[in-house]
Amino acid sequence: MKSLQPLKTLINFLFIIICIVFTGISIALFYVALSGNLEFLSIEANSQIEIFSKIITLILVFALQVMSIYYLREFIKDVSPKNLFTIQQIKWLSKTGKLMILATIVYTVLNFLMKVIFENRIEISVLNNSENLFYNEIFLLIIGLFFLFLSHVFNSARILKEENELTI
Repeated sequence: MKSLQPLKTLINFLFIIICIVFTGISIALFYVALSGNLEFLSIEANSQIEIFSKIITLILVFALQVMSIYYLREFIKDVSPKNLFTIQQIKWLSKTGKLMILATIVYTVLNFLMKVIFENRIEISVLNNSENLFYNEIFLLIIGLFFLFLSHVFNSARILKEENELTI
């Protein structure tokens, strides 16, 4: 499986960069939020509590996405021609999908609650006005569901592989 090597390298590189960025941004945002110096943030809010809530939401969702990339990384590291369709690989695919779905749900629900609490309006938005496809909740939900589907495919393949090995 030489074709997996570039993917393994890319995922490892991406994971390391994301961890560094996540750590740096989290520390900076908490420092800025606690110091009260919020002018340079481009977050629209009426109070510091609202800004702090938005920061916590972003950090929580980003942490869930980092964890999903971690499980995807573990899955890809484990895949080899002799080690395919294992229970551990199925668990990693399932966790990746569930965390992506959870991140999408958490982001949508917390955004809804913040609009209700801070703006006194009810608005459900599944498409944030971002032009970037990867920040679109529907896209992340579809990717999460795809990983769950892939875990079921791997589980079916594992069962068929075991039945095939028992056949004389």
